[in-house]
Amino acid sequence: MSNESKYNITARVCGMSYFVQGIINNFVPLLFVNFTRNYGLSFEQISFMITLNFGVQMLVDLLSAKYIDIIGYRKSAVFGQITGAMGLAALAVLPAIMSNVYAGMLCAVFIYAIGSGLIETVTSPLFQACPIDNKEARMSMLHSYYSAGQIFVILFSVLYFHVLGYEHWQVLSLILAAVPIVVTALFLKVPMPALVKSELHGGKTKKSVLPLIWIFVV
Repeated sequence: MSNESKYNITARVCGMSYFVQGIINNFVPLLFVNFTRNYGLSFEQISFMITLNFGVQMLVDLLSAKYIDIIGYRKSAVFGQITGAMGLAALAVLPAIMSNVYAGMLCAVFIYAIGSGLIETVTSPLFQACPIDNKEARMSMLHSYYSAGQIFVILFSVLYFHVLGYEHWQVLSLILAAVPIVVTALFLKVPMPALVKSELHGGKTKKSVLPLIWIFVV
């Protein structure tokens, strides 16, 4: 396999990382109506869940940028996927075992928001460091994987709820947690490009402001 072919695989896995972020950020909003009806959550509580998610993402984005190049991009990418999977799994488990259902949901949101923030920080510079052809055009396509993840989780969830109903939403959360686990396994295998200083934070500024925008929108 040629050097470029190897890093084409890494570039595709970076896209899958954004796919996971699309799932993480858009699954819970599909459950808001169910949460208000079955758990009695208020609109203020729902709004705080949204703010917590994007607030933690923004904080992780700001704090981790200094240390990821020291820790290593493979470890950071893997940890982002693992915490994303843990958060989705915790969403299914913690509200059922904790005396305060809402507190369990907040803990889960906090965990997967860490993962989403790391995905945000790691993925674009990792992709930019890959020695591949048509990088600028493919960079434009890279962020479309987020939209693909968003569409996937909406369509898959609608189909799931139509067949099994909202009362089994916890099982769906566990199923979705399998996606970042698969991406974790891929990040452990793919070659990591050598990152130069000029590429460490390139290409992520435009997208990294989205959490801040969402906080003020909600």
